[in-house]
Amino acid sequence: MVKTLSTRLFTVLAAIGMAGALGACGDNLHPGGDDGGDDGVVPDSNTGAPDSEIDGPAPTATVSSTIAVTDVKVTDPAAAAVNGIYGGSISISFSDLTMNGGEPVPPFTNPVGGCALTHFDATHTPNPLLDSGGVSITGDGLLKTVGGCGFSAAFGGYACVSNQAAGATMAARDGHTAAGNDNVAIYTLPGVNFGMAPAVNISTIARAATGVVTVVTSTPNGFSTGTFVTIAGVADSSFNSPVPGPGFPVNVIDSTTFVYQEPSALGVAADSTGTAAQPTQKIVTSVLNVNGFTNAAFNSGFSAFPIILQLSADTVLVANPAPANDVNETAVTAVNYAVLNGFTPTPSASLTLGPILGNFLGPKSTSVTIQKAADSVWPAIDQTVYARGDGLTLATASTTPQGFPYTDPAAAVTYSCSGAGGDCGSHCDVGDADCTQPALEAIIVSGRATKKDVSALFPFSMPTEVPGTDEWLEWQCSAPLGTSITLPAAMVQDIVDFAPTRVETRVIVAAGALLDDGGLNSMKLLVGHGLVGHSDNPAN
Repeated sequence: MVKTLSTRLFTVLAAIGMAGALGACGDNLHPGGDDGGDDGVVPDSNTGAPDSEIDGPAPTATVSSTIAVTDVKVTDPAAAAVNGIYGGSISISFSDLTMNGGEPVPPFTNPVGGCALTHFDATHTPNPLLDSGGVSITGDGLLKTVGGCGFSAAFGGYACVSNQAAGATMAARDGHTAAGNDNVAIYTLPGVNFGMAPAVNISTIARAATGVVTVVTSTPNGFSTGTFVTIAGVADSSFNSPVPGPGFPVNVIDSTTFVYQEPSALGVAADSTGTAAQPTQKIVTSVLNVNGFTNAAFNSGFSAFPIILQLSADTVLVANPAPANDVNETAVTAVNYAVLNGFTPTPSASLTLGPILGNFLGPKSTSVTIQKAADSVWPAIDQTVYARGDGLTLATASTTPQGFPYTDPAAAVTYSCSGAGGDCGSHCDVGDADCTQPALEAIIVSGRATKKDVSALFPFSMPTEVPGTDEWLEWQCSAPLGTSITLPAAMVQDIVDFAPTRVETRVIVAAGALLDDGGLNSMKLLVGHGLVGHSDNPAN
């Protein structure tokens, strides 16, 4: 799986309350001294730890495990232009640290309580990823469907699959005519439910002159204020929601009554038939990997298409950079698909299609459980966290919010956070009986810089780097028990001197404590929304 959550290691280990190895990386090219070479980033270090494979007997394998489940929110100005980008992120890796991953760029080599900057190229590749068996992520704290997470070499590691099938009858059509957008495609797989809640029967529906529609359902509907609801099957078709489209956000009056505001005046009307479907859109902001159509424009290859709307229980609309130009196709055999969670590219909303409903984590009272059986290099994991993605505000002093300061490359960049009452993500509200004092608080900033051509990529997405071929940078700065963190000016300058084509920055704040039930495998955890920024080099 391409790592969509760059705040790794410390963040994730803290988030699931488990210990992992934070191994120091030696310099494979220059054990114990400087060879005078130029790696294209900074002069080679003469302080690198000797490479154990060259200078001594092979050590016992050291492994690192990182698992994270968090909400992600893109807030930079370009994202705001498309209504913002919201969604979930799952990051899973089991890495062998024995072989040394990448080339540390001094003096930035301490990711915990400091900053680490690492250079990767053809001879400085990442730590090898290990297949450590299936990982299961469950719990009522997940607002998106998440299936089993397994190792997939094609996607560079672990991928969490919501739905998958092979040899299915699957229909695809270009969305130009239906959606008024050249860069979308619609996929329907009959008989497969992607996680949308079942429809609820309507007893009465009425529209006032103001355009406010009042709906009474025959049974309690379970909707909450802010839920986007679609109306279908009403004899007076003026009530039925446009398709494709996200429906309308509702205001709940009681268990069987809700209201919503229509955007245009359609006149006073009333009816008593139809259904109200709650488009929970559990797989929106996931991506669809699909192959097997004769028309190659409908296939994603080893990549994947961002799912930007869920049109019905078995139909999704995706962003497709190469649509089929108003062509429909049905493949009876040799079609396979998988809905992948926590993958890239990051989906982008569209003004013509409405906002994305991509929140990933539920309210603070809900939990997420992460489980994995023991294998030869890692013990069993059985960890429950109470994931809170609410009540947190992050801000940055950068002139490009959540982006990268190309306009002032020599300046340090400070990120800070604040929450209700200035607690900066404290895990406990006043009066919470099940909380103790914080066992963990931290703010982490991480990022990646690529040299690859990004002109054909979706906005706010990073390319897949090929170890042994491509060249890129990764960094992480963390402040345990802190509320702000500053990327040093010298490190920012190193990144700018790398001359990247695109930079990704992620910020996360985590806080947690053991529950007072005495269970060592249970934590109350706050994972603040990761605010993501991407910047293109102005020269590109």
